[in-house]
Amino acid sequence: MKPIGLFLLFLEFLFLVRLSSADEAGQVMVELVKQLEVGERDARRDAAYELNQMGAKAVIAAPALIKALHDPDPQVVWWSTSALAKIGPQAEAAIPQLLLGLKDNGQRGYRSAYTLGRIGPVGIPALLECLVAEDPFVRSGAARALGWMGSEAFPAVTKLIAALGDENERVRNHAVEALGRIGSGALPALVVVLNHEETSLRCSAARVIGQIGGTVESAVPRLLKNVHHDEPAVRASAVTALGRLEGISNERIAAFVGAIGDENDMVRRAAVTALTETRPHSEIAIPGLMQWLQHKDQGIVFSAAHALGRMGPQASEAIPRLLVTLKRTSQQEENRSIVNALRRIGADSTVALIDTKLGCWAI
Repeated sequence: MKPIGLFLLFLEFLFLVRLSSADEAGQVMVELVKQLEVGERDARRDAAYELNQMGAKAVIAAPALIKALHDPDPQVVWWSTSALAKIGPQAEAAIPQLLLGLKDNGQRGYRSAYTLGRIGPVGIPALLECLVAEDPFVRSGAARALGWMGSEAFPAVTKLIAALGDENERVRNHAVEALGRIGSGALPALVVVLNHEETSLRCSAARVIGQIGGTVESAVPRLLKNVHHDEPAVRASAVTALGRLEGISNERIAAFVGAIGDENDMVRRAAVTALTETRPHSEIAIPGLMQWLQHKDQGIVFSAAHALGRMGPQASEAIPRLLVTLKRTSQQEENRSIVNALRRIGADSTVALIDTKLGCWAI
């Protein structure tokens, strides 16, 4: 036989093999669907699990998987929900049943929200209605589902920002997460919220802006203004956000140094973190931090020492002032915080401690 004839026979053989494999796979699918619909509990569990393992290839089993969302066995429901998530947008018909699953406060609610997110933007209109539902679990689940859509959930930004003021903390937190996952598309609206009369909304907006990060020049002036707000929570959230944004400026570093002297410990902790996250740009803060070491409020002294310690060897110029402060303080907690700062700054400070009364204890 000529080579061309052999080649054609080979192609025919491959075709028959693939056809046979396709038929076999089809039979397997039919059997799994049958088990899922009328099998005993363990058989239904196994069928749902196997369909989940098939991923998007299980799309022809979607109607059976949707029916299985009513199954009395939780494992069947879980695996069926996960299988629908892997099918993705082609599982659109499952949306009504998945929305019902948001009422659950456990695994079913979590998996339903995730699957709705994987199905994608086609579910946004229904999820927006759920954001204002009476049931807080439904509202929080809707926010979570929108977050799993990522940037595709941009049309929901306005309603998610409104959800930042929800009476339920769970809903607020999931709205924050969702906006953070939507990303830069949500920033213009969030910047506006930084001036909202509701302090909780200002805090949430700042939290999301910091979570998204990057360069958000339009947010900086409003955040700097919020650093001086009457409410400590607003001041702390503004400091935290400013520390996470790119493009560190001297004005922002100065705001962090000023916040070290805040009367509220939460604000001071945020300032320490911000100065830590903006290293090495925050080196210019060292003189200002050294000034705070002389403050009469021991909490402020502690925060300043902590911030200096976080800077490591670059804060070596603060060693003499820290040693003077160490001799001046009397409370063990403050002494320990200063000693820890000296240790972090480096070996030179450890040697210097030998000359202090607390040297032996500190080393």
